[in-house]
Amino acid sequence: MNMVKILLRQAQRTYGFHCTSMGQHVMRYPILDGFRGFFLIMMMSVHLNQLLQTRIGHLSPGLVSFGDGANGFVFMSGLVVSLVYGGKLVRGSPAAMYKAIAGRWLTIYAYHAGLVLILLATALLLGPAGGTLLRPYSEHPAAFTGASLLLLTCSHDMGILAMYLYFVAATPFFLILFHRGHILPAAAISLLLWAVGQTPFAGIAVDRAGAAIGRLGYNFNFDLGFNLMGWQLIYVLGLYAGYRLVTRSVDFSILRGRPYELTFYICVAAFILFALLRQIIVLDLISARFSHRFNHELFHRHNVSVIHLVSFLVDLYVLTWLAQAGPWARSAPIRRVAAAIRWLFTRRFLTFLGQHSLQVFAWHVMVLYAAILLTQGRPIGEISGTLLILFAVASLFIPAGLHAAYKKRQRGPAIPVGALDVPPPREQEWPRFRQSAA
Repeated sequence: MNMVKILLRQAQRTYGFHCTSMGQHVMRYPILDGFRGFFLIMMMSVHLNQLLQTRIGHLSPGLVSFGDGANGFVFMSGLVVSLVYGGKLVRGSPAAMYKAIAGRWLTIYAYHAGLVLILLATALLLGPAGGTLLRPYSEHPAAFTGASLLLLTCSHDMGILAMYLYFVAATPFFLILFHRGHILPAAAISLLLWAVGQTPFAGIAVDRAGAAIGRLGYNFNFDLGFNLMGWQLIYVLGLYAGYRLVTRSVDFSILRGRPYELTFYICVAAFILFALLRQIIVLDLISARFSHRFNHELFHRHNVSVIHLVSFLVDLYVLTWLAQAGPWARSAPIRRVAAAIRWLFTRRFLTFLGQHSLQVFAWHVMVLYAAILLTQGRPIGEISGTLLILFAVASLFIPAGLHAAYKKRQRGPAIPVGALDVPPPREQEWPRFRQSAA
């Protein structure tokens, strides 16, 4: 038994996958963790820049695309969740999957509850000095904290974690459908929910709930800042992609075919079109009134509107094609772009953050609140703001490092390389699986 554990631990370090138990493993693909790390950095920068308004803070995917870092983070979260827990379903049993997902849900909820209680304590300690940022906690400490813990509302930029808890709770339902081959029913359910989310009914329900609690003397809404019915579609897409990977039922080599390459160029043209349209909106080139109506009435990011969804899918195809088929492209510039993308998103500093995304996200919330409180919610100038953003991004490695050290301590002392007769490692890449017989 001890020898088996030693072999599993050695394989984990040598081949780059995480061994969960004897006979089971979950592959870790550096490029996936790299994307998650990138999106975490973008969220830190963008959220801070809502206050600081610096030039460097405007540099984000949302500058040139209607798909942004939050879309990518939710998709990657679904993909990685499916890789881990879909693997438990495929190689183990539904019971093993349910148990593992329940444990993960409780872990995520512990971080959410911890953040809520920290913000409550801060609000009570600072009182009026907490400003509008912490006012819900200080004005209605019991009601707002209770509603936050029940995942009914949240304070500034806390919604994505609460939304993630809802999605993780729904994960077994979709994984079971995938496992039984009910792909179309799963897609129909998700698309139907997304379509309903585009209607005003959900917003009306939220407004009426807010009015009802307002009549009771509580000045806050039941709102997470995200339309769950709209955003679940992106998460479910990630779940399905991860399930296809874990069942080895996808063949990325087909992307090298001429039709897929032509589709890539069509998507590049669509990306450029969306980028131009995005600039018209961001820069108010038609009028500020038109831009406001476009963003808040016609195509609201909160709902993952049609244009946001299509833009995200275009971005997803372009990046997937570049990562998987780009190195074999006929065009030398495209091959260089593909190599640059594969190089960037496999850098250790990005993959390291992505491997500890929960801890990094929780830290980013605390840094964001601290920055807003210290600056009293006002811009502090271009140079100071830029330095603050750079410092905040660099600080993301603190929770990642602490969590890595904790996990390493849990695993026990390292085994010296060469102590066991283990064959040399093969290069780890983003998977290229063969199409299944089905």
